[in-house]
Amino acid sequence: MRRGEDGFEFTIDGQRICTGQSGVYMVYNTLAVYAICRLFGLVGFESFQQRVLAYRPTNGRLQNFVLGDRC
Repeated sequence: MRRGEDGFEFTIDGQRICTGQSGVYMVYNTLAVYAICRLFGLVGFESFQQRVLAYRPTNGRLQNFVLGDRC
């Protein structure tokens, strides 16, 4: 596993995958989703990689929200 310019890159089943995300926990999330997809035969690797790269989370743990005068 290494951090590339476009997110973390690692190998699954001998195939290189890029998360497109900078958070290290995205690697764990990606592995979990891939395991489920393989277990149930939902998508092939190429389709999985395309969907991972297209994923853009809309919120995160370090995101700030402003409510009135509070953050």
